[in-house]
Amino acid sequence: MQFNYHVELREDLHYYSVPHYLYRKEPKRKVKMVYDDRIVAVYYDNIRIAQHKRDRRPNEYSTLPEHMPPEHRWYAEWSPKRFRGWAKSFGTEVVKVIEAVLESRKHPEQAYKVCLGILNLGKKYGNDRLVKACAQANEFGTCSLKRIETLLKLSLEEERHPQLELVASIPTHENIRGSRYYN
Repeated sequence: MQFNYHVELREDLHYYSVPHYLYRKEPKRKVKMVYDDRIVAVYYDNIRIAQHKRDRRPNEYSTLPEHMPPEHRWYAEWSPKRFRGWAKSFGTEVVKVIEAVLESRKHPEQAYKVCLGILNLGKKYGNDRLVKACAQANEFGTCSLKRIETLLKLSLEEERHPQLELVASIPTHENIRGSRYYN
């Protein structure tokens, strides 16, 4: 049994939840899995403690909410839609940052802690300052929690950054061919 209260059906490389209270480091508890083409049943001490519909997707999880500890159930209620809604209460700049964070991960769930961290900066620094810091982050093209927090810690969210003009740094030289050479 894993620390996250799931057991693996090795044949499918799929993980199924069991009641969280069964997990212990020492002594480890062992469960027995009985399965067919449709159902996976998990037994502990000859008592069926879980039953799941069989899922053959490798490296995925089947989790029953009642198997989760209370703090994980709260986390399971999170969704990209919910984070977008929270961000809307601040303003469009915060929504843009939250969208960028959610889109930066393969699975949106991997972005939840960062999103929550960004939104909680409003409690610590105030909503107006968070909106300004997110505007800076959007201008820079970043959605990093650490960078936004640094802007707020150093009170840099008000500073304007002039657009830097790009200057050709390569001097003209006879060995530099340029784009016309390849036509």
